[in-house]
Amino acid sequence: MSSGFLKNFCHSCIAFLLIWATSACAWRTAEADHFIGPILFRAIQPPEGKAYIWEEKSVFPLMFEAGEHSGMTIGLIKRLTAYPVDGNTNWLIKWCSGIFSFSCSRPSMSDGWHWSLFYSRVVHGKAPEFHDRTVIGTSIGAGTDGRYLTIGYSAETQLRPRDNAYYIFCYTRRDPLRMRFEVAKDATEFANYFNQEACK
Repeated sequence: MSSGFLKNFCHSCIAFLLIWATSACAWRTAEADHFIGPILFRAIQPPEGKAYIWEEKSVFPLMFEAGEHSGMTIGLIKRLTAYPVDGNTNWLIKWCSGIFSFSCSRPSMSDGWHWSLFYSRVVHGKAPEFHDRTVIGTSIGAGTDGRYLTIGYSAETQLRPRDNAYYIFCYTRRDPLRMRFEVAKDATEFANYFNQEACK
């Protein structure tokens, strides 16, 4: 084995470790989000919350996304996604982490932020119907979160409701995990919503 090969191999390993240590990757599908590299995550779901919500936050200034949404961010990104409470669904959000063997848990708001350093995934079971993406830096992407090219600070929300449904929706960035996102059973329940102080 030549010294030139060893030198190139060592340079490649160092470059790989530098990229790994300063970036994160996300592979997004309708049922789960897979993360490689350091990232922060938190979630809430019924019965504690009034929506199924998971939020991720990059910790280093480079993030790649692929799958149903592809893009690259140079800077810091925070992304919150959610789908509504519906009497016809009984999904659970699971946080699975580990390198060789996986342990899955059901996160709650009281857990705070979870660290993922190498590989983990969020199993959410169905496609989200709402997202809120905040970026400080430069970001380009296309897919389920829309098409965009941003420089500086950007904050964008998107709601993708299903057809022929009555939605009850309350959201603020000041307290995002207090979101109320429900599908009303019928027009009567939807009308009763206006007699409540649901968003306060």
